[in-house]
Amino acid sequence: MYFIIENEEQLRKLETTDEAFVQVIAANDNYHPKLTRASLVYYNNYKKGYVFVINHSEGFSLDIKLVEDFLNLHDRIYLLDKKYHSYFLNLPKSVDVHFTCLDKDNVENSFECGTRVHRDFYIKHTSLHNVNEIIPISKHYEKCQCLYDMVKHYFGLEMDVDQQNAVIEAYKKVEDNGIKVDLSCFRKQYEPQHNEYSIVGNTLYSWYNLYNLTGRPTNSFNGVNFLAIPKDKKFRECFVPKNDFLVEFDFDA
Repeated sequence: MYFIIENEEQLRKLETTDEAFVQVIAANDNYHPKLTRASLVYYNNYKKGYVFVINHSEGFSLDIKLVEDFLNLHDRIYLLDKKYHSYFLNLPKSVDVHFTCLDKDNVENSFECGTRVHRDFYIKHTSLHNVNEIIPISKHYEKCQCLYDMVKHYFGLEMDVDQQNAVIEAYKKVEDNGIKVDLSCFRKQYEPQHNEYSIVGNTLYSWYNLYNLTGRPTNSFNGVNFLAIPKDKKFRECFVPKNDFLVEFDFDA
């Protein structure tokens, strides 16, 4: 079978295995996942890699719900950044390899595998909302094959998966709500280069990085460090309550 799966008939012919590796390719890597869509889904059953076409100029569109149903037939799905993937796919039996890397090697690894084509397109079309949908599928396949080769030795070494899933779910809920902002104030004080990456209407989306050696999440996205907002009133008054009031709290470490 060819490596591109772009219709339901081809998907039905693909046999499921006990385990697999999955990587979602969004329309633009720079956008918050809340504000973009899935372009492709890379799938590797440990024998061969495939690309499920969701939205791309080179193929027909496969319903992502069919892909989700197919993936959930597996006993275990390995992926990089379960919180990110949860914006596109609901995979309750998935395992986040980043946590395993931290547990086993005590290092933060970004697992970068970009090709020269990816770099060129992002230099020329940084803000194009669907830049990944015009990068050739073969180059996305090449990138994801590289990712698979980099992480496959972590499969089966995971620990405390239930605890990790609880953390992911909690921070995803916080992110998913967004933060209401006074747009004129925010643009003046924070001067974001690309509003479209994280803002829709008057709602701003942040991003929690859960993979830190200290175990303490950080939150920075699109040039704004949400955990180090200046105490000056002019910076803080840009954030406004969605309902009645804002609550600030701290804890005794």
